[in-house]
Amino acid sequence: MMKKITEIEVQSMADEIDHNVWEPAGRTRSTGYGRGKQWIGSEVQTLIRHVEKYNDGDKSIEYSPCEMKTPLDDLCLPGFRPTNLMFMYPEAMKTLVWFVNTYGGKYARAHYFRTPPGISVGIHLDAQPDKFGPNAPYNLYGDRSSGRKVIFYYKKERFHVIIDGSFEYTVDYEEEDRIYEYPVLSMTQPVTKTFSKGEVWWFNNKRPHTSHNNGTIPKINLVFDVKGSSCLTNLK
Repeated sequence: MMKKITEIEVQSMADEIDHNVWEPAGRTRSTGYGRGKQWIGSEVQTLIRHVEKYNDGDKSIEYSPCEMKTPLDDLCLPGFRPTNLMFMYPEAMKTLVWFVNTYGGKYARAHYFRTPPGISVGIHLDAQPDKFGPNAPYNLYGDRSSGRKVIFYYKKERFHVIIDGSFEYTVDYEEEDRIYEYPVLSMTQPVTKTFSKGEVWWFNNKRPHTSHNNGTIPKINLVFDVKGSSCLTNLK
């Protein structure tokens, strides 16, 4: 489900963030840009991502990797690289290097997300659970990039480092039961936990979930996907 891994000092990361380079995280009718209707109101900065060209609905997108060698190059999965934006954030780079050196694994993607007070990310899941296999259909919540998303998230795990603010994360077991038609750990009610500044969390993004900024300032979190981390033992 979700579990706090540790707590770290994050003020140095918060201090170096450039607030002029945020991009909309939600897809809008006018721009067609973003990650889906659940994310409207949030913003993103991308630090590690895949480099190959793919078709996303009506658009063809090619991600440009950074042009210089970084300490993260050998810590990313094949086909994934830091972006040029990564060079703006040496403290974030140190944290990402620390995490895999401490807990193992390799990176697929890493983003900063910012969500204003009172804004929620709507209920969604990023892929079906690994037990359904990489070819399981993904037809929930109207997502159009099904095959790419299922394969991307298969066998990868989601982590959060909360850089500023706090927010609530909720796993909706009732929704999961409806989708998969089986009970999960004999739990039927939604479970909510509060993620706060300086905390490092593992989160199962293959279950229906939502988040809400319940604080009075924008929440900023560093979100990354890792394959093969050793810190997952006995967490799920």
